Amino acid sequence: MTDKTPLDKRLATLTPDRRRLLEKLKSSAHAAVTPAVDPPRVEEQASHELRLDAPVSVSDTKRLSREFYNNVSLQLDSTPLGEHAMFLNYGYASTAAKEYSPINLPAQYLNRNAVKLVLELIGTVDLNGLEVFDAGCGRGGTAYVINRYFNAKRFVGLDLAPEAINYCCRTHRYPGFSFQEGDTEHLPFGKNEFDVVTNIESSHNYPDVFAFYIGVHNVLRPGGCFLHTDNVPIATWEAGASYLQGLGMTLEHERDITANVLLSCDQTAQQHRQAFQPAADPSAVDTFLAVPGSPIYDDMKNGTSAYRILHWRKAG
Repeated sequence: MTDKTPLDKRLATLTPDRRRLLEKLKSSAHAAVTPAVDPPRVEEQASHELRLDAPVSVSDTKRLSREFYNNVSLQLDSTPLGEHAMFLNYGYASTAAKEYSPINLPAQYLNRNAVKLVLELIGTVDLNGLEVFDAGCGRGGTAYVINRYFNAKRFVGLDLAPEAINYCCRTHRYPGFSFQEGDTEHLPFGKNEFDVVTNIESSHNYPDVFAFYIGVHNVLRPGGCFLHTDNVPIATWEAGASYLQGLGMTLEHERDITANVLLSCDQTAQQHRQAFQPAADPSAVDTFLAVPGSPIYDDMKNGTSAYRILHWRKAG
């Protein structure tokens, strides 16, 4: 029987990690705490509606994540501007804090905040002539930015959701760029295959993020760089840093951009919500977009979680 308890009351019983899993199907699922209620089921409706519904076990997280992001792509593809909806990140808005990207975007640039997040992640790293792997590529926003502003020799995007990969293959037809469906916890690449790995707002989805870190270390060439940005609980950041250091990675750059991401959500989240059909579950969509007042937004605002940029270097 489906639990009829209001979603906000169910969320109140969960730890911050499991709240993310429940609300967004994007969590640090390696946490050892058992949730007070099971995570939700995302059911595909005839209209590709996004819903949080019947409870299922945590072991189904990956399958649900695939279904959820397939539905996201189908929702976006069904709109008049769907072919231009290539970004799924919360975006980055400038504050008085120091910025690192040397690229200046016009004030009215399309998808400015989302593009800015990718540029700030890359910062001063020179991608020209390098081979880049984007883990959790979504609808190819990072591919678009790298093609437009850099001259990478090769770019490979990998994502769990086949509908997202279908979109990338028909939209981002750039020389040297390719996309494939796959699992970031079991990377289908050889050892020392890439110079740079990028991962934007995706790692909190992974049931075993440490398996992903092992894969990153394996596919990076000696001296290669792992560019990572996401919103996760503070303890998750600390555990990840310790694990990567144990693999022999060196942290060269760390930056908390939570304030920039919150400001971006203030500016754009409500507008982005209009891209989803009115029939979609408002609480699911608002949480997915981190609309002000949603649990994801509030966790960033009250310091339960932090949105950070990290640059890791593999030993040469």
